[in-house]
Amino acid sequence: MRNGAITGGMIMIAMMAGYAAAILGVTARRSSVAPTTLAVGAGIGLTVALTMYAMMPLGNLPHLADRAAATGYAIALLLVPVGGFGTAGLLASRWARHGPHSASAEPNRVREGILSGLCAGGTAAVLLSVLTISTMLIFPTHVDLKWANPDPDVPHGTPYEVRMSVGDSAGKYLFDLLLGPLIGLGLGAIGGLALSEGITRRREKAEGPEAPPTKTDRSVCNA
Repeated sequence: MRNGAITGGMIMIAMMAGYAAAILGVTARRSSVAPTTLAVGAGIGLTVALTMYAMMPLGNLPHLADRAAATGYAIALLLVPVGGFGTAGLLASRWARHGPHSASAEPNRVREGILSGLCAGGTAAVLLSVLTISTMLIFPTHVDLKWANPDPDVPHGTPYEVRMSVGDSAGKYLFDLLLGPLIGLGLGAIGGLALSEGITRRREKAEGPEAPPTKTDRSVCNA
């Protein structure tokens, strides 16, 4: 247990250092990340975190008697980050503009989508972890018992069982801090790529197919 605590602490410190470096990098005065991209990512990340916290404040799904309702609730919970991070990439790509944050006449919409999704995933992971773990510590007896003694003749909810259950439930948010930005990055890239391809198709449709050369044009070319 001591070795596990030391390893977990080192991983947590490394991740927090990575988050701090990323925040300082993207918010620096000379950063190449557009303010709109950061605003969209942070705003949607905040919305995703608050929504997921409202649906699962103690880190566990509600115990619904109806299996169909429980399945639907779990699917809805899964769709919140998927839809949110994808929307972050889509909106950041749509609002991307040429300026000091773009070196070409056409903004790199996929890049803006990736950065916005990364920001949304990181924001959601940090905020959700802080809110949920704090709620677990305030109401530890309401957390699902994962270390309950299977013997029905002994009392459940002992301090040891509660501590171990809260520790296990809070530990999974350590992985969320790592996976959140990566998932946001991937879904943001999908949103940015989808919008970029849609704009390209609309332009091709508006310009129409390239007309084939006429007989006169061929004669001139041959001459």
